[in-house]
Amino acid sequence: MTLISKSSKSKHNVVAGFDGKTWQELYTSQTAEVHYGWRGPDNSLWIIKGIQSPSPLNSIIRDWNLFHIQQGKETPVIKNRILNRVLNDVVVEPNGTFWLATGSGLAHFTQTLWRRIGASADLSQRFKKIHEDLTGRLWFAAEDSFFLWSNDKWESYQFNPVVFTGDICSLKNGLLIVGISEAGGLALFNPVDKSCTVTFPFGKEKVRYYDQDKNGNCFIILQDLNGTSKLIRYDGEHIETLAVDLKIDGLTPGACEVTDIIQARNEDVWIVTFTDVMVFKKGIKKSFDLKKELEWGFSTSILELENGNIWISGSKGIIQYDGENWSLVQSPEFETARKMIISRDSSIWVASGTGIHRLINGAWVSNSIEEGLPNTTLFDIFEDKQGKFWTATLNGAYCYYSEADTDAPETVIPSDMNSHEAIPSGELQFVFEGRDKWDNTLDDQLQYSYRFDENSWSPFENITTVRGVGLSAGAHVFEVRAMDRNGNIDRSPASWPFTVLLPWYLETYFIILLVFAICIIILSIGFAITRHRQVEKLVLIRTAELKKSKERAEKSELELQSMNEEYETINEELNQTNEILYKAKEKAEESDRLKSAFLANMSHEIRTPMNGILGFADLLKKPNLSGEQQQKYIGIIEKGGARMLNIINDIISISKIESGQMEVNIQETNINEQIEYIYTFFKPEIEAKGIQFSFKNSLSSKRSHPKNRSRQSICYTYKSCKKCH
Repeated sequence: MTLISKSSKSKHNVVAGFDGKTWQELYTSQTAEVHYGWRGPDNSLWIIKGIQSPSPLNSIIRDWNLFHIQQGKETPVIKNRILNRVLNDVVVEPNGTFWLATGSGLAHFTQTLWRRIGASADLSQRFKKIHEDLTGRLWFAAEDSFFLWSNDKWESYQFNPVVFTGDICSLKNGLLIVGISEAGGLALFNPVDKSCTVTFPFGKEKVRYYDQDKNGNCFIILQDLNGTSKLIRYDGEHIETLAVDLKIDGLTPGACEVTDIIQARNEDVWIVTFTDVMVFKKGIKKSFDLKKELEWGFSTSILELENGNIWISGSKGIIQYDGENWSLVQSPEFETARKMIISRDSSIWVASGTGIHRLINGAWVSNSIEEGLPNTTLFDIFEDKQGKFWTATLNGAYCYYSEADTDAPETVIPSDMNSHEAIPSGELQFVFEGRDKWDNTLDDQLQYSYRFDENSWSPFENITTVRGVGLSAGAHVFEVRAMDRNGNIDRSPASWPFTVLLPWYLETYFIILLVFAICIIILSIGFAITRHRQVEKLVLIRTAELKKSKERAEKSELELQSMNEEYETINEELNQTNEILYKAKEKAEESDRLKSAFLANMSHEIRTPMNGILGFADLLKKPNLSGEQQQKYIGIIEKGGARMLNIINDIISISKIESGQMEVNIQETNINEQIEYIYTFFKPEIEAKGIQFSFKNSLSSKRSHPKNRSRQSICYTYKSCKKCH
């Protein structure tokens, strides 16, 4: 909490702050009136001085200025376009950012991307290296001491006697390598009990250089009494020899020329010194004369890219080795690139003499004093396990806060500076501009990427004009997007539709006219050439046409004759078919008549034996019949029943005949016996009618006939005779 009041003694405006327990004086103005005062996020102080308007507009501040006070130093803030008018109000957020309501609009102050760690402490050490130990604590190496950032405060440690520091490495036992003694021993620090010791774990071989590898072990260069050097990997217990007989000059303690060591994914070991770059492939050394190849200066660090290429940084920028050749990497003016790393998002960060540079989306984004760095001389860049970035500077350690600026810039294509039509050659210049939302990135520091017709985006460049060349005729679309110095990219690129005009000789109307004229000329020439030929050939053509017409007529006549014959044949076949159908009809009708007659006969056939049976049954009722007569009548009744059975069988046989299933049973039959049976069977019936009835057997006794059918035939003969009477 802050409060502005007037001192009872000096009558000057005083800014007082309350820390929860007591009030203390933060600032006293000796001249102008102080109207606003508040604390920043780093315990710095912001104040606004100015002239207040008279009542009733006394809430408006005229001729005001904004000041930032750090460690007692009062720095005025340069007023941009939005800070040049009257001030209406100030709002401060809990995180220290604030808003200014002015006559020109709303101004928003955000914290810088890079902020000094422990700004309240009087620490102006030149940090050289940054290291994270196994527990996640951050250590910073200076010239002759090292520091720990813990619990938002610094802890400093220094050896006595002096050792040569320059880097910090972790061992698996928890100890830290923090330097090399004059005698070539390792300076170890125990973070638990804060003790420092110098050890000689390699016997008479002296330590000349050490560096952390990517797996948490340490690279160490040893040198024996004969001056022979070798490279080992050391974890505090185990030693692995990686290369021998290095033949490196400048291994003097405190002035070692080795600057960086890595082991590539293919297990090649690279060693970089100020004047030399060497690689050991399976123990075989190969050196590169970069000064001769590229006029290269001194080298500072080495980096292996994801594609296996090797980058070397140095006094003249960055060079790349693709496995065969060296080439210069297009990059900003670094003025000595001292350290390179690949972050988790695959972007490349470089600490250099001109600030922090990051390669993202194919473009370099630079951070310097405008983004909060104290100066442009940086020695190390480091990403911790939480993904935060740290840099070592001449004035302490700084941390990167990407969340301080998450708003992307806006890209604009001014309509009054661009055309929607391009000349037929396809050349057209596009002018565009951008604006960061809160001016965290100045307009001239924005970078742009563009494309035509949804093709691939170009690399980001610090340009505001693009010239389209060689575009095909027709409709096209130009798109451009801006990127600020925090890597925020405009998600809604500016779009500009345009059309490349056709040359006059390719215009549609001209081509149509030209084609029409050519066609008329060709037709005229063709008409003149073919006219006389047509006259000469007219008779021949007409004669040939008449001949063809005659042939077609004759052919048609033959076809008609053939068709007539076919029709006659078909007519004859139809007549035959009709005759067959007529006969079938008569046969069906005859069949119906025969069936009717058959039913009548069957009725008669059934009544005849039934009458005989009933008649002889009636005779059996007479009391004076002899036993022989009774047996005879009974036999006749039985034969009548059998005859009825045969008649029923005949009906069934007729059904079988119609279905084709009838079988004829030929056997010997006594015709005389059959006639006698018929005579005896019908005699009572006939005599009852007063008709004389007799028979004479004149046939042979036995003949082969269907037995039942022969009896039936005799019965039919009798019935016919009876009808005549």
